[in-house]
Amino acid sequence: MVELNNAPLYPDYNVDVAVCLDVSGSMEARMPQIKQFVCGLEEGLRTACEERAAELGAVRVRLITFRDYAFDEKPMELTPFFALPEEKQLLFDFMDGIECTGGGDEAENSLEALALAMRSPWNNSSPHSRQLICLFTDADAVPLGKRAGCKCYPEGLPADIDAFVEQWETGELGEGFTFSKRNSRLFACTPDGGAWDMFLFMDRAMCLPIDGDLGKEDLLDIMFCVISGW
Repeated sequence: MVELNNAPLYPDYNVDVAVCLDVSGSMEARMPQIKQFVCGLEEGLRTACEERAAELGAVRVRLITFRDYAFDEKPMELTPFFALPEEKQLLFDFMDGIECTGGGDEAENSLEALALAMRSPWNNSSPHSRQLICLFTDADAVPLGKRAGCKCYPEGLPADIDAFVEQWETGELGEGFTFSKRNSRLFACTPDGGAWDMFLFMDRAMCLPIDGDLGKEDLLDIMFCVISGW
């Protein structure tokens, strides 16, 4: 089990989770475990809170699935936030429909997914709200901006990885965004090295190996610690 310190939750501790998920072909073997984790995230967090005599407010989860803009007809798909448990069937239906295909070369457009996640319509109704971005990928990242000339590439994203890290560190994305430096956290499961070395130097970010021996309960323990004060 992974052991991390945690702090008390407040009654109005609202949690939004944006899950950035690699759905290229190489992720097929890992997808059943990830689907189980995502679909059980809200219930698992509430159970973890009850066991620790903590309180959890509103929970919402959205998905951002990605492949590669240079090779795939559907390189990125974004859902709205699903309010849980009220809209859990919508979340379950989306997860059930995921098929791991494509991806082209080894690297994927995961950095674009993270940048889009930062631009989510976060809930800032409470000073104790938590904005959590989760990333699951078994590949390195295509350099941010390299696919900018491809069809359907999103507008308004950071030009490169340095600009992405600067936005994460400062919380300054421009007008109209509800991203909060104070309330945001990033948790990732990735391969070692490559673009993911950036997590070694980023504040409020934790990265674990995608091939590590982490079960659903380990991941839920980590999520609880992340939202409760890490």
